[in-house]
Amino acid sequence: MYIKQTQKMSGDNQISIAARPAADVVVVMVPFVAQGHLNQLLHLSRLVSAYIIPVHFVCTTHHIGQARSRHRSFDQLSDISTHIHFHEFPTPPYTTPPPHPTIPFPTHLQPSFDSTLHLRHPVADLIRSLSQKVKRVAVVHDVLMSYVVQDVKSIPNAETYVFQPPPAFYRAASHWEKTGGSFPVDLELMNRLPSQDGIFSPDFLKFVTLQRSHLNFHVGEVYDSSRMIEVKFIEYLEREDISGQTKIWAIGPFNPVLQIQSNVTVSGNLPMATWPMHSDQPRNAFLITEVFGIGVAVKEWDRRKELVTAVVVEDAVKTLMISKEGEEMRRRAEKLAGEVKRSVEKGGASRKELDSFISYITR
Repeated sequence: MYIKQTQKMSGDNQISIAARPAADVVVVMVPFVAQGHLNQLLHLSRLVSAYIIPVHFVCTTHHIGQARSRHRSFDQLSDISTHIHFHEFPTPPYTTPPPHPTIPFPTHLQPSFDSTLHLRHPVADLIRSLSQKVKRVAVVHDVLMSYVVQDVKSIPNAETYVFQPPPAFYRAASHWEKTGGSFPVDLELMNRLPSQDGIFSPDFLKFVTLQRSHLNFHVGEVYDSSRMIEVKFIEYLEREDISGQTKIWAIGPFNPVLQIQSNVTVSGNLPMATWPMHSDQPRNAFLITEVFGIGVAVKEWDRRKELVTAVVVEDAVKTLMISKEGEEMRRRAEKLAGEVKRSVEKGGASRKELDSFISYITR
């Protein structure tokens, strides 16, 4: 059985799918349970399913309920007919403590994060079952779900692709910080790169370390980014001494609004005020304010323990709204937003990357 169909995406953009055997390949999406991560892989699922490829979206019972709800709400705003199958797996009950009064990181969510470790065996069983029915199973998993998919390497016709939620700049800067050498940003500027101190709680750092120990058999990486805006960082990561034989695709932005990464939104020509709290936020804020030049810092990461006064907030807002510096930021933001929009249109950089990814997994 062969299928050929044209799927309408957003606006007048369309994807024409070449004829291919039905169910020749299936994709299994394994998202991390934090809200932004869950949304990113849900949007990627919708993009992949528009190519008439079955997508199996797996998560805990609680979070699958959230994903289903968002999926239905997106259907009301889109003409995409999807082929997404949701699989919910129960996890042992846990108690959610109150947020920590002095640690900005959401420590109260750690039991939820730890519960995902119980998905290893049911996810492996699902992938084995699917592998018996199709030519290939492509498993796209959040980098923070690497432990869960570790058994895929024992399935001959299954392969894994790591989904990297932060900007390409985040990973590129981290590699440069460890190894030194040349970097596609002025080194004087990079010397002001925010430190990684305090970005995670001790328990979450242990969780991240566990995930990293299983990042050793994937064939590709997918970024929620675009070469239109991060090409120099993506090309840096593609260097053979960094990526080896690992392929890289920059397919984003995924979200319905014009978005640059999970917490950086360009809407029209509006610059941003940044106030990082934890995780990748300090370096994302640096990317916005120092590298892209489309925002102002309300609070710098090295002053995170200081109280932010009303005067500081007022000065940041004035800079954005009524200063010449703010006008220049708006011009840059408008240009960047236009580039992002063009990248996801037919013939755009991100659309071509998506086509390339689909061609690779269906090869």
